[in-house]
Amino acid sequence: MRRIYSLLLSAFLVVAIGGLSGCGNGGDEPNTTTSDVISPDTHTPDTHTADTHTADTNTADTHTADTQTPDTPTECTLATWLEKALAGCKQLQGAELSDAELAGVDLTGADLTGATLWKTNFENAVLIDSVLVNADLTGAKLKGANLTNANLTKANLREADMSEANLTGANLTDVELLYANLLGANLTDAILTGIQWDFTVCPDGANSRDNDKTCCGHLNDAVPAAGCD
Repeated sequence: MRRIYSLLLSAFLVVAIGGLSGCGNGGDEPNTTTSDVISPDTHTPDTHTADTHTADTNTADTHTADTQTPDTPTECTLATWLEKALAGCKQLQGAELSDAELAGVDLTGADLTGATLWKTNFENAVLIDSVLVNADLTGAKLKGANLTNANLTKANLREADMSEANLTGANLTDVELLYANLLGANLTDAILTGIQWDFTVCPDGANSRDNDKTCCGHLNDAVPAAGCD
């Protein structure tokens, strides 16, 4: 009987231990591996900016139109003003020709604006249609020179010898003729407005000092276009 009781107790213990073991192992914790929690694709959208290459900004061709002037006349490429004048160059603006010998030279249509022509010898020179605006002709020799239609506006002709010069149609506006000699000069149709006639020898030989400082009325019957009204 005791043996049976002992066997039953052993069996009970085995069962009890097995139950306890089942409790320890049977309650396996669920797999705690987190579910796939990969967040939605968080890659930022392609941030490569749109092609920002600016439009071709090369400016239009800025080369200016061909402004090259016609070739300078050969006679105007010479080394000195005197050589140019003797060769007949017409581009003589600002020329330095004081005391130059230009007797008989043909400078028809020449531009001598602002030229310095102190005591320059222009005897019998041809200066038709020439431009002598603001030129300094102090003491210049213009005896017998042809200055038809020349523009001498504001020129300085102090002490200049213009005897027998042809000044037909010439513009002598505001010219200084102090002590100038106009004996025998032709002033037909010339513009004589604003002239300083002081001590000037008039075309008929009279002196402007004896005629209220003017040669008007002493022009050898020539009728000027203006200045002696």
